[in-house]
Amino acid sequence: MDKWFQDNSKAVVRVIDDRSRLGMRKMVDFLVEKTKEILSVPAPKTLVKPRFGAPYYRALTPATPGAPPRKLSGALQASIYGVVRGNGTHSWGVVGTDLIYGAPLEKRNHPFVTLAMKRYGNHLRMILARSFRRM
Repeated sequence: MDKWFQDNSKAVVRVIDDRSRLGMRKMVDFLVEKTKEILSVPAPKTLVKPRFGAPYYRALTPATPGAPPRKLSGALQASIYGVVRGNGTHSWGVVGTDLIYGAPLEKRNHPFVTLAMKRYGNHLRMILARSFRRM
């Protein structure tokens, strides 16, 4: 091996992995925050007290098709979470909820995570780009 040549490829790969993991974590955190913001619009509501069972809120007006769900109790908004999986350049992020009615709302006609991704897609790209800016 040439005495002037030094193999830094492993160090470079490690820095890229660290930066991509950091960028993915920041993107997921940003998307969680913006999704919760989208879900923060309150709905006109009334408290229903059934004869049996726990009281619950019911919206006074029907939801607008295509619009995100409006907040009744805040449970959906509070349940939004983000997870980063994988390692380095092979990492991915998941933003979602574990409430049983979250996925049907998102898939049918009241998207909230998809809306946040569409609305803030450029911001997400900038967040990832900034994680590599000072290499």
